[in-house]
Amino acid sequence: MPCRSNPVWRACVVAGVSLGLSACLTACMTPPPTPQLADAALWQDAAFSPPQQPVDVSQLFTLSDEMQRYLRVELGPRLQSEGRLRGLYRALQASQQLKLDYDARITRTAAEAFEARSGNCLSLVILSAAMARALGLNVHFQQVQVEASWSLAGDVLVVNDHVNLVLGQRAQGSVWTDDSGMSLVVDFLPHELMQGQPSRTITEATIVTMFMNNRAVEHLLSGAPDDAYAWAQAALRRDPNFTPALNTLGVIYQRKGLLAPAEQTWQMALRQQPDSPGVLGNLAAVQRALGQADEAARSEARLARLQREAPWGEFRRAQAALQSGDAGTARALLERLLKRDATQRDVHVWLAQAYLQLKQPEQASRHLALAVQHSPTHEQGLYAGKLARLQAAVSP
Repeated sequence: MPCRSNPVWRACVVAGVSLGLSACLTACMTPPPTPQLADAALWQDAAFSPPQQPVDVSQLFTLSDEMQRYLRVELGPRLQSEGRLRGLYRALQASQQLKLDYDARITRTAAEAFEARSGNCLSLVILSAAMARALGLNVHFQQVQVEASWSLAGDVLVVNDHVNLVLGQRAQGSVWTDDSGMSLVVDFLPHELMQGQPSRTITEATIVTMFMNNRAVEHLLSGAPDDAYAWAQAALRRDPNFTPALNTLGVIYQRKGLLAPAEQTWQMALRQQPDSPGVLGNLAAVQRALGQADEAARSEARLARLQREAPWGEFRRAQAALQSGDAGTARALLERLLKRDATQRDVHVWLAQAYLQLKQPEQASRHLALAVQHSPTHEQGLYAGKLARLQAAVSP
């Protein structure tokens, strides 16, 4: 695995544990000056083909016929007995009701998430909001200031932020009777993880932009740069201040070999969010590739200070140590990361490699087994196969 990986952001953390998608979403609360995205120099349309499907978010919150039937028929009795607010809340949070599962691979619309009964955190928030509005309930979106989780997708480091939903009082003009005037938070992470975490209200427009950036990241990861470009561009036309989409656009340019536009885009992102380790790391790498040694050195010095606070900073240092042959240092760094989050699959995978270099195959096998345990279902076969081969190799 390569040591250097481009961080991209997705909005939302996995239920029960990140792409959601939106990497290190804005920690700064004051809106920065609007960048001049109308400048034709930023866009590189000539380098990309039209997307396979047009970018369209008009149906993001639209209820399907099956969703409407579910609210009317299956959920109707509960809504009548418990009230719309409590009834919907319990249906969303109870595993025996909607039976919603976490699936990080794609960000879905409300109707898509309902049909699949799965989605990432952002998808499930969109689904919940659509159903709440159909019942005449007010909804408010929140970004929760938890430590961002991260994962590797090939050589791309995906940083995930977290959003949730507040179900509020009855909307004006609703045909439904009002509940009690109370509000409830719908969150797809365990309550104990969210207890006391600061949050800030975000608009529906921000949720839509997060969705568009997520789709851009997902197309990038699936090897569809033309579609990724279309979604990132549409996100930035909607909200020029959305730093994660600027970062995504820079990665798209870098992967396309458009290094100068990538550098320009990351510079713009840094003007909005100067203390973003992910953006700064991407910028430093492209400055090196462009032969801008002095600029890269300054960026790397700033990055070294910031990475001590980034959740993936120690992981990158562990990768570098392992690839330079210093498995002992890598092991110490990775073990320290596991004390913060024992469910981090990629840490277990790299720790297994460190133990192999240290000629401790039993420990390597143990951490590969933990990587299988903490992987999404569709990825478990990959690590299970590696584990089986390792166990066969060390068996007497």
